[in-house]
Amino acid sequence: MRIKTNIDHIIWILTVLLLASFVILELNGGAAALFAISAVTLLLVMKKNHGKIKVDYYQIMVTIFAIYCCMTSLWANNSGRSIEAGLAIIKIIICLTVYYTYYCKEESIDRLLNAVMWSGYIVVIYAWIFYGPSMVVEILTGGGKLENSFANINTTAMTASTSIMLSFFLMFKEKKKRTVLIVFDILSIMVVAASGSRKALVLAVIGVTAVILINNASKSLIKTVVKWIGIGIVLLVSFRILLSLPAFSMVNQRMEGLFAMILGHGEVDHSSFLRQSYIRVGIEQFKKSPWLGFGMDNTYLITSVVEGNRTYLHNNYVELLAGGGVTALLLFYSIYIYLLFEFLKDWKTGDIYSRLCIIWMGILLIMHYGAVVYYDKTSYFYMMIFFLQTNIIKKHKEMERMKNACIREG
Repeated sequence: MRIKTNIDHIIWILTVLLLASFVILELNGGAAALFAISAVTLLLVMKKNHGKIKVDYYQIMVTIFAIYCCMTSLWANNSGRSIEAGLAIIKIIICLTVYYTYYCKEESIDRLLNAVMWSGYIVVIYAWIFYGPSMVVEILTGGGKLENSFANINTTAMTASTSIMLSFFLMFKEKKKRTVLIVFDILSIMVVAASGSRKALVLAVIGVTAVILINNASKSLIKTVVKWIGIGIVLLVSFRILLSLPAFSMVNQRMEGLFAMILGHGEVDHSSFLRQSYIRVGIEQFKKSPWLGFGMDNTYLITSVVEGNRTYLHNNYVELLAGGGVTALLLFYSIYIYLLFEFLKDWKTGDIYSRLCIIWMGILLIMHYGAVVYYDKTSYFYMMIFFLQTNIIKKHKEMERMKNACIREG
């Protein structure tokens, strides 16, 4: 195990600040702050790594996708936006390569998970200060939801939910309760409730449930199934009770509207109706140019038929199909397919980090149905964590192979 120096601690703090800045500065520019954090990190990593940069499948696969985004400018109505989308992804991957280079030498992704968790807590505290405790409590007790401000409220809430999931994972792993994390989790779930975000609630519930399940598996399949059924029943009842509380009244109403849309009966809320309409126009556009699309980041040109809104399609799958066709969809999601295969190969070893990554990836893929993320900085950071975990798996296998070889020779 490497002994952590002052430089290591500073880089970790800068990682936390970078992640928090992705959200806090989302709608307020912040390019200068992000550049400053990345520049200082680069200098420290270069000093630590003797000027070497690590390039792997992560950078290669994402760069190929980014180049394709730029290529769609050749047939896009607004070629400038397609080029900007591709260049934005390239800038993100250049920035994150610095962090990839540093963290690829770690023996586990533990420090990165802590960085993500604490950055989420910083966002939560910032939200409490920005909106004011009185407004948050008023919304929780009287209904309504927080509006977009320093960031999209869904982004803020989902960041909070991710921290909740990771805190449960780390507490289970360490087999001890950490009071400070529980306090932050309570503040986080209050922000999720006040946000009215369905995605954030689903992320928190599925994430925490999955973490509890993988930490209650045993060698006996029957015992595992019995445990999981019992835990599932308790959590399902708890979830129903949670939604019945006044604090979650807005989320409950929006969930009911979503289920009404899916099941085809009941009152569909306006947000669900809009999202379904965006998906419909996106699919219609996809049918006109199924293989290449009509230009990345050009979908705002077709959403105007839905109540005059010029926006994105609120669905990453449909956004990719409409903008870049099947080609864009395959290039982007081949990254997740590659990661999934790498993790599944390691499933039998019982590596708890790999199982967390599978859960996390699965939740993110569900979330992609309600959000456009192919140019999202945080999504590529999470992707970086997944790639680093696959590298750790490979290192462990290589060490095991060498160990066995030495034993045979001895």
